[in-house]
Amino acid sequence: MFDAAFIVGTLSGWSIEQALVFGNLCAGLSVTYHGGSLSAPTLGDVARWLAAHPQPPERYGFLESFLGGHPECATPPRPQTTLPRRPRGEPAGDIEL
Repeated sequence: MFDAAFIVGTLSGWSIEQALVFGNLCAGLSVTYHGGSLSAPTLGDVARWLAAHPQPPERYGFLESFLGGHPECATPPRPQTTLPRRPRGEPAGDIEL
């Protein structure tokens, strides 16, 4: 996930530092979901995280113009999990998928 986000930043003409910040943010968001490619954050996920976690403008300010130019940022949030959750204390082998 980091690599893909870093490449997006590089191709968008951002500085190396900005591309690294974006890569780290996307990689961090990707571990909040189950799965491989399905855990990749959308631009909407990034925009929602930034709205919920105000940061100094010098940290993520460069993303405002990038995210503002993408109407898909208005997409609703996705479900928090794609796997059934097992009640505490139950062995993991008892869940049927």
